[in-house]
Amino acid sequence: MTYLVLARRFRPQTFEEIVGQEHVTQTLQNAIRSGRVAHAFLFAGARGVGKTTAARVLAKALNCAEGPTERPCGVCDQCVGVAESRAVDVQEIDGASNNSVDDVRALRETVPYRPASARYKIYIVDEVHMLTTSAFNALLKTLEEPPEHVKFVFATTEPHKIPVTILSRCQRYDFRLVPTSLILQRLQEITSSEGVDADPAALSLLAREAEGSMRDALSLLDQALAFDATRLRADEVARFLGVADRQLLLQISGAVLRGDAASALRAVESAATYGCDLTRFAHDLLRHLRNLVVIAQCPGDRDLIDISDVEVQELAAQVEGRDAAELHRLFLLFSRASEEVARSQQPRLVLEMTLARLSSLEPMASLADLSRRLEQLGAGRTPRGAPQAATERRGAAPAAATMHAPTRAQQQSTAPNQAHRTRADETPSLPRHGDASDGADAAEGDPATLWKRVLAEVERTSSPLYHLVRQARLVEASPTRLWLVLPDAPFIRDEVKSQTRRDALATAFESVTGSRPEVKLEVGKGSEMTAFEHDHIEKAARRQDRRQEASSHAAVRASLRVFDGSQLDIKLVDDDK
Repeated sequence: MTYLVLARRFRPQTFEEIVGQEHVTQTLQNAIRSGRVAHAFLFAGARGVGKTTAARVLAKALNCAEGPTERPCGVCDQCVGVAESRAVDVQEIDGASNNSVDDVRALRETVPYRPASARYKIYIVDEVHMLTTSAFNALLKTLEEPPEHVKFVFATTEPHKIPVTILSRCQRYDFRLVPTSLILQRLQEITSSEGVDADPAALSLLAREAEGSMRDALSLLDQALAFDATRLRADEVARFLGVADRQLLLQISGAVLRGDAASALRAVESAATYGCDLTRFAHDLLRHLRNLVVIAQCPGDRDLIDISDVEVQELAAQVEGRDAAELHRLFLLFSRASEEVARSQQPRLVLEMTLARLSSLEPMASLADLSRRLEQLGAGRTPRGAPQAATERRGAAPAAATMHAPTRAQQQSTAPNQAHRTRADETPSLPRHGDASDGADAAEGDPATLWKRVLAEVERTSSPLYHLVRQARLVEASPTRLWLVLPDAPFIRDEVKSQTRRDALATAFESVTGSRPEVKLEVGKGSEMTAFEHDHIEKAARRQDRRQEASSHAAVRASLRVFDGSQLDIKLVDDDK
């Protein structure tokens, strides 16, 4: 006798036997009970979740001798014919191989004829998204107004590929992935009926690898029984499937939490010896770490973790007394590393070094503890638990890397070419209360301040002119005359002759001071620094003052004492414009 695989032998024959799709089966039963059965259905969902099975059960329910009924008898000719795939009036069509417009035309020719022996003529089209656009168009009119004795049931794994004109003519039902717990329960029922001594861990592994597909779970169980038809053990199932045993994942997470890098690396070696795909192994470990975080933070919410009760107990024992923030940090670090494992040509090395690094992480101090220590320092007390070395050196000045800049007078006497070489990223950054604003508090008679205000107005009104005169050297700035010397360059010689440029400068000067001066532009050398150089030197002086103030701030000194640290640099968080 030909062997019949488990997926066919244990195919559900009633709505109640369909696992994990109660939202669909209950709706269909209510529709049959109330006589509100549509003429076209679309069953959408992943592979192996019961779409075609539900279509067959629906056909049995509509054509049953006792029906239409939501509970087909299963013994009449129509029910048996559908179960054995020999019912004349229930046609199952493969949309992948019968997808042309000619196939649809042939189907349309049979639609007007009444069923041979059943109540309804039912067309079940699997993988309907494979039909061509022309085939869909040929089906539109028939699908919209079929004869009363015709029902269509379409099944697809890719509903987004179906034209909206077809979708609008069907009642759509979305099938969900079957939860792992329900798959495990079904596998236990089947192995019990088959007389197989199955280890719960082995069945859990099969259910997890099915990833929500009941048909895949039964196919994997078939494969496992072909390996050993009398008993199933987790290590053997993991070996022939080429996946990680749950105990390996527990061993790794436990080793990382204990800081035992050697045990973690031995677990990776065992996985490689078993022939596991290390990219898949890293994926399973990441999901395992996620489950640890969920159990630590949501211990009473069982629905958030799609694993067996036995595995939940094992994970709960491992995270007992652990800080959820520590587990979350492990997950985030390994999440990035798992992507590197997937891209690397040496995945084992990347995985091993990642686990070694995670095993050597130092425990994190909580923010509450750090805040308490700083508060105690502010009150003049030595914090309990502070490092001994920091306590012994409490009276010592912190080692701070500060930059000793020249005084303001020294900077202003610096040659212009040296001022240009001052680095903006080596200047201080914390805002200093009490700094004077640029030009607002300066004397109106100060030519440099007056020129800076005029230059700001030029920048607002004319960007090309601003970039031209920004590098000019100021000779005179008074209510009656503005005298600038620009660098000697061919294109600048033409610009200084332009009356338009002079008028624009005079207008900007007038808008600032109220008087319109004579504007004199020359090419050559001047005796004063440019406005850019003046501004740069003043900013450098202010930054240095702020840098020194930040270095000596009480909070900085307290932090250095708490952490026994040294100051390497000061990062500017804002800057003068």
